[in-house]
Amino acid sequence: MALPITENSTQELIGKALSQAISYEDYRAMVSQLVLEGKATGPEQTEALANYTMLNDRRMKRFDKTVKVSAEDADAIAKLDRKVQLIVLTESWCGDAAPALPVINKVAQLNDNIDS
Repeated sequence: MALPITENSTQELIGKALSQAISYEDYRAMVSQLVLEGKATGPEQTEALANYTMLNDRRMKRFDKTVKVSAEDADAIAKLDRKVQLIVLTESWCGDAAPALPVINKVAQLNDNIDS
């Protein structure tokens, strides 16, 4: 039987996630190291997951260099006047992470109120 989600359990889950979180820079370093070792994140280690990790590492390197935030979007982001914490749950082999994380990182760099 599933337990109901309560405000307290939600806060506990968020607190636990934040205590285990790493920065984008640390994530990028970890993924690059995994590529050198022929590994992936998570308990399952397969050649396919290692290859996806390598592909995502290349993609993120490219996106880190090429992603641009428009002036209009940068202005809107700069006006954010409250603290925002971004948490991303992903794995090194996740195909959605490669294009998304560099963009999230670029956005977070535009405003000190955004912690990622």
